[in-house]
Amino acid sequence: MQAPVHASAPASDPAGYPWLPLNTSAIVTADAVEPVLVDGSHWTTINAHLSAAGSAPMSERHAVLAIGSNRSLVALRRKYARVPGWVLPTLRVTVPGLDVGHAACVSRPGWIPWAPRVGTFGVRCSYEVAFLDGDTLAVLDATEPNYHRAALPPEHDVRLENGEVLVGVDLYCSRHGLIGGADGIAVPAGRQVQALELVAAALGRAVTHADLAADDGLREEAREAFAATAVSDGLAAAAVKAA
Repeated sequence: MQAPVHASAPASDPAGYPWLPLNTSAIVTADAVEPVLVDGSHWTTINAHLSAAGSAPMSERHAVLAIGSNRSLVALRRKYARVPGWVLPTLRVTVPGLDVGHAACVSRPGWIPWAPRVGTFGVRCSYEVAFLDGDTLAVLDATEPNYHRAALPPEHDVRLENGEVLVGVDLYCSRHGLIGGADGIAVPAGRQVQALELVAAALGRAVTHADLAADDGLREEAREAFAATAVSDGLAAAAVKAA
């Protein structure tokens, strides 16, 4: 099951990670979110919008499963702030056997990020797939130094709201594995207050987001401490697209 998220914190507040997800099919821009009805004509609708905006068509875009802050409107707008006229179609999907844990690292701004992991195949969890052009894909790759982008293994079939199956979907996997519990199983993703408790347990002392953001050495110390008990995400068969 996916964890609840902080409802009100701005993207600049590490305690709010991963912020509110879009939870809808839409065409997202810097100043608008236009809902898309997934009814069979959605590809035509999206392509018409992209053409009117002078943006790359769907046939030239890369499908990437959004997890963590990449599902958040405020985070997406922050990441693409320097991309002129960006347009990002996102479609709500369900995926079986895919859940989230905490990557065994600390981000530069001081939060402990989420990462995908193999879950229970009898359960389909909800996400969004973002369709990125060359510019937005390059920007997103650059914002994910603790991840590599890989092909989602085919047994995790990605289905739209109308049941249509998407193929060729990528996702970002943790380079460092996932934070493991005493049972050797990945700790389920939770709020940052719980994630800081994981950091404190690994380091043997309490720290804050501000402490982590301000100190490269402390973040590396936390990463090394997590490495001692890190576990695999179970997605090792995924073919790496961007290291």
